[in-house]
Amino acid sequence: KNVYDYYKNKNLEIIKENYYDYSKGVLKKIAFILFGIYEDGRLNNDKEIRYSNIPNKFIMVVALIYASSSIIISLYKRKKISYFDLIFLSMFLLYLAPHIIAWATSKHLVPLFLLSKIYIFIKLFSCSKY
Repeated sequence: KNVYDYYKNKNLEIIKENYYDYSKGVLKKIAFILFGIYEDGRLNNDKEIRYSNIPNKFIMVVALIYASSSIIISLYKRKKISYFDLIFLSMFLLYLAPHIIAWATSKHLVPLFLLSKIYIFIKLFSCSKY
């Protein structure tokens, strides 16, 4: 417990002292999560494209844009917000938060990819129920 508290306090001090650098890192993490198609975790600096990231990230970004625009349009037109869109965005953001604070690799993003694919699949093939 004492070790945990020590490192927790030390991490908070480092974040407070280097807030600008930390916030720049957050933007880089978001850019990687949404648009990074290169392999990660390689020992050498060769940037090779991970081809499975291309459709996965495309579907994830489309799902995010569709759900958020649906909620914004519903708010603007004062219509009832789709709970399905709200649940998807809530689950997505709650799962995404630890990766923005710490770090994410492609293997950590698999649940986000699956969640986005399920959302798009249900949206495309439902009878406008959701």
